[in-house]
Amino acid sequence: MAKTAEQQAVAGLSPAVTATIERNETFRFEALTLLELGRNKLAAIEAKPPADSSSVGVAALEPFHLGVKALLAGKGYKAYGTRGTLDLLRILYRSDLPEERVQSYIGVQALRIQGAKSLAAARAFLDTAASLLGNAAR
Repeated sequence: MAKTAEQQAVAGLSPAVTATIERNETFRFEALTLLELGRNKLAAIEAKPPADSSSVGVAALEPFHLGVKALLAGKGYKAYGTRGTLDLLRILYRSDLPEERVQSYIGVQALRIQGAKSLAAARAFLDTAASLLGNAAR
């Protein structure tokens, strides 16, 4: 069986990164659940945000992570490390996921984006993820 371009790109990652990646078609069934969970978490945070901007940034991480997990699951992958997650996002959604969405994920994770901006970035990422997963389901 011939490998797809995505599978070849994933196989070309360093062994240290591929050790943190798991591939299983059953993960695809989790994608929409993860996305909905991320949206619900974000709505709860937006309804009652933490008092200071750094706490808001930390709170925004969970919905972001769930959105990222949803995108990876949508293609049948899980990643257990940051490097593997970022590499997979770029490989699997090469032309579909704008780089600024990936950069916003990195910015919130590193706490360079905080407060209301982190919530807006999480909302934009989840909206993009919903669009990508909706297109994949068609």
